[in-house]
Amino acid sequence: MAIASWWQRKAEASYRIGDEELTPWRPWSLPALRKEFNRAKSIDPRFAGWWRENSKEAYNTGLANAAAAFDSYARSKQGRRKG
Repeated sequence: MAIASWWQRKAEASYRIGDEELTPWRPWSLPALRKEFNRAKSIDPRFAGWWRENSKEAYNTGLANAAAAFDSYARSKQGRRKG
C-alpha cells in the first residue's frame, strides 16, 4: 500500500526519474484506507471468504491504527516527530 508506493518512488528517484513520472502516492488517510478495503474485500480472494465473519469494528480499528502509524512515520521522516 502506502509504504510500497514510498519504496517504489524511492527506487525510481535513484534512477533519476522525474517527479512527474514517479509512481503516484497512495493516500494513507483513514478514509482512503477504508475506501480501498471496502473495494478489495469483495473482490480480493485474500478477503472474500472470511471478512464477513468478523465485526466491522475490528477492521475499522485496524485501519485507524494503520493510518495513525503511517502518519507518525511520515512526520518522523519530516523531522516533525521523534521516533
